[in-house]
Amino acid sequence: MEISDFRLKVIAHTDLIPGLPDDVVLNCILPRLAWTSFPSLLRVSKSWNAAFASRRIGDIRRMNPSFQERLLAVIHKTTSRPLDEHPDEISSCPWIMDTPLDEHPEEIYSCPWIMDINLAVSIYDPILCVWEELPPIPYIPYGAPMFTRCICVDGKLFVLGGCNSENWEPVQDVYRMDLATGLRKWEKCAGMNTARANFACTCYEGKIFVAGGYGRDGLVSSTAELYDVQKEEWLPLPDLNIPRSDCLGAVLNKQIHVIGGYTSLVYDLRDQDEPDSLSSNCVSSMEILDKQCKGWISTTTSTVAPLQAFAVSSGQLCPLTDGAMHKFNDDLTSGKPAMEGMLISHFSLEEDDDETYLALAAVSLQQEIYAIIRDTISCFGSGFSFCKGKKDKTCAQGTVVTWQPIECPFEIVELALSCCSVSV
Repeated sequence: MEISDFRLKVIAHTDLIPGLPDDVVLNCILPRLAWTSFPSLLRVSKSWNAAFASRRIGDIRRMNPSFQERLLAVIHKTTSRPLDEHPDEISSCPWIMDTPLDEHPEEIYSCPWIMDINLAVSIYDPILCVWEELPPIPYIPYGAPMFTRCICVDGKLFVLGGCNSENWEPVQDVYRMDLATGLRKWEKCAGMNTARANFACTCYEGKIFVAGGYGRDGLVSSTAELYDVQKEEWLPLPDLNIPRSDCLGAVLNKQIHVIGGYTSLVYDLRDQDEPDSLSSNCVSSMEILDKQCKGWISTTTSTVAPLQAFAVSSGQLCPLTDGAMHKFNDDLTSGKPAMEGMLISHFSLEEDDDETYLALAAVSLQQEIYAIIRDTISCFGSGFSFCKGKKDKTCAQGTVVTWQPIECPFEIVELALSCCSVSV
């Protein structure tokens, strides 16, 4: 709820800064202060508290791009849970199955029921290179859902869907934190019409679009819906043409795209003997929501390998796969193989680094690409890094991107591979 200027004066009883007109302070001084300082600024005086809590400062920043800060939100693991707290869950883990426990020392630590499942959301300031961990969501036992998605609209950070950490059931819950107020407080919003986890999620013109994922029945879903942030209501969309889990969402040419994914749950495929089971269940196409939101248009554009991450940079879709970053053809519906485009760069975090990396989540921010990557030689559930790719130079093979690791005060895990850009 916003507070009027009149009510602001009634609450405050004092000028924002004695000797200066409030209009000058509100429009020229307070909006320039760093987002990380908002909580402490609330304690300066009643008038400052009212100005920030009313979202007045946030609205001024949003209307003036020069005041806005471009940040990143990342979901990650937080405090540990000792292994001896899970004696009963070890035997129930499907990835260990029925063989003796001592024959699977690596798999014990790769099983998500035995991994630490306390999760959190942190905000990263790429200018100051500092992280701030947000408070845990009070309605969730372990801080944040597993296999959830995060996205930011108009300075509000949303955490959507995912799985309950206690029973592993997908949920339809949605939580929101208004980053523009400085209060660092989570609120529960209207839930999605369908419970889902590992789904496509993107936003456009004040609306959040979700599609696919898997539901409480354990089946991959084709349902889709949108959330009107202003009206705070969910509206159904036509079903996708192909059920997809672990799919990705993007806005290209002012249209909603759902890209890639799998027709079966990825972790169920671990039991299959065929080495190409993941690839055979990969959905190597994308679907575009028509502008009237009446249906999805399937394209014949395909990927060479399962597409697990991409970034939209300069209006172009840049897949990150096979340890490298590519560009799609300009005409996404041409029917030509997607990877005929220009190779941009191989992941290499150090000059002598010859390891292969797989990108699992990525986002573009001010001409730079931030990605959660994993080296392919580590055991399942480990080897994750957060890195930044910056366009360095152009050569005959294309644009060279220099990748560098970002130091994180936390560990990234398979249970929470989600990041998004934040404008406050």
